[in-house]
Amino acid sequence: MNAQNITTGTQNEAAAQLEHPGQGGGGASAVSPAANDPSRRSGNRQTTRGRGRGRGAGRTQRGGARRITDFFDPSQTRNTRVETVVPETTGTTRADGPNNTQAPGDGEAPGAANDHATYPLPAGAPPPPGTGRMRNMRELAKGKKRLRSNIHIASINMRGGGSAATLGKWRTIHQTMKRRRIGIMAVQETHLKDADLDRLNNTHKRTVHIINSNPTDKTNANGVAIILNKNLTAWAEHEKWVLCPGRALMVKIPWKKAGASKVVLAIYAPNAPNENAAFWKLLKKKWTDAPRDSPLPLPDVMLGDFNLVEDSADRLPSHSDNAQAVEALRDLKKYLKLIDGWRTENPDEMAYTYTQVTPSQAQSRIDRIYTTHKIYQTSRDWEIYQSAFLTDHKFVAFHYFDPGVQVHGNGRWTVPHYITKDSTFIKTARKIVAETVEKMKEKTPGAGSPPGRIR
Repeated sequence: MNAQNITTGTQNEAAAQLEHPGQGGGGASAVSPAANDPSRRSGNRQTTRGRGRGRGAGRTQRGGARRITDFFDPSQTRNTRVETVVPETTGTTRADGPNNTQAPGDGEAPGAANDHATYPLPAGAPPPPGTGRMRNMRELAKGKKRLRSNIHIASINMRGGGSAATLGKWRTIHQTMKRRRIGIMAVQETHLKDADLDRLNNTHKRTVHIINSNPTDKTNANGVAIILNKNLTAWAEHEKWVLCPGRALMVKIPWKKAGASKVVLAIYAPNAPNENAAFWKLLKKKWTDAPRDSPLPLPDVMLGDFNLVEDSADRLPSHSDNAQAVEALRDLKKYLKLIDGWRTENPDEMAYTYTQVTPSQAQSRIDRIYTTHKIYQTSRDWEIYQSAFLTDHKFVAFHYFDPGVQVHGNGRWTVPHYITKDSTFIKTARKIVAETVEKMKEKTPGAGSPPGRIR
C-alpha cells in the first residue's frame, strides 16, 4: 500500500467515526460502505488543482504534520474548516465522503463540522499573527496606550469661548496643540455650557478630550478647563477634582512608568485683591482639611492665570501687588513645594504674558507655571509666545521629559550634498567667500596682534 492509499484509508476511517460514533474501539474502526466503494471514493476526491473557488473547491495548507482544509458544504451556509493530523509521509490531502468533511484528529478539539474549531497552542509557541495588534487596538479604544516619556505642557487665557462668536477659538487651540505637540493644556475663561462642552468633545473626539469646570451660579463668566491630547496621554484613565468651581480644577493621569502618575492643577484666580488672597487660603484648606483615609494628591504642576505677580519686576510699569494676596500665594507654594519654572530658568529676563487694552498698555506676567523641583530638573524650553486668536494673553509652556530619557534636539542645519554639485550655488558661494576674505584683510588687527596678521 502506497502513501496515497494510507491517506485515503485514514480519512475514510475518520469519516466513518463521524457517521457511526458508537462503533469501533481501540485500534480498530468501522468503515462506511461508501468508503469501501472504490468508484464512489474516486469520484468524490477534491484537490486544489484544476478547481476554482466554486462549490466543492478545497484549499489545503501544509504545516508540518498538521493540515487545515476548507471545504464548501452544500447543506450549510458557510465554508467548513477541518483539521486533521496525518503522517508526514502521506501524499496530497483530499476530501472524502458525501459532504466533504473530515473528523478532528487525535488530541484535537471536537465539534460540529461546520464550526471553525480552535486548538490549543503548543507550549512556548508564539501567538497567532495579529494577536498583539488587536490587543493594542482594544487598549487604544479604552484610552490605554504607550505613554510618551516627554510631553509639552501649556496654558492660555482664551478670554471667552462659549458664544457663537468665540467657539472658533477652540479650533485654533486644537491646531496649536497638534502643531506644537502639546499633551496637556490648561485654559481659563472658557465660559462653556454643558451642551457646548459635549459638542466640542464630539467634534474633536479623535484627538483631544476637554475637562471643564464652570461656576455653579453662572456660565458666562470664569470657567477653567484642562485639555488632554488623546495621542499623547492616557486620557480615559484620568481622575479629576473640582477644588473651586470655575476657578480650580485638578486632574491626575497615568504616566510612563508603571504605577506612576502626574497631577496637574489649573488655576483661574479672582482679580480683586481681597478675593485673590481668600482664594489661595481656600485652596490650602482643601489639602489640610482632607480626610486622612482619602487625602488629595499634591500637584506636580500648577499653571494658569494667577491675576497677581510675586515680584514687581514682572509688571511694567514696575509696582508691587497686594501684600496679603502675595503672602497667601507664597504660603500655598511652600506647602505644595512648588517653584516658578520660567523665573528660575530666566532670573534676569523681562517678559510679559498680559497686556491691558488701555491707553497705558500696562503689561504683566500673571500667567505662570509652577512645578516641583523634580519636574523642573528634567524640563526645558520654557516659552512665552503669542496666541493666534483674539485674546489679551499669551501662551506659557514648557517641555518635560522623564529622568534618564535621551532627549533629541532639533539638530543643526547643513548643506545638502546635492547642492554642492549645483553650478549656480558654487559660483555664488565662491563670490561670498572672496568678499569675506577681502573684508577680513581690510580689518584693523587687534591689540597685541602682529602687523599684517588677521586676528
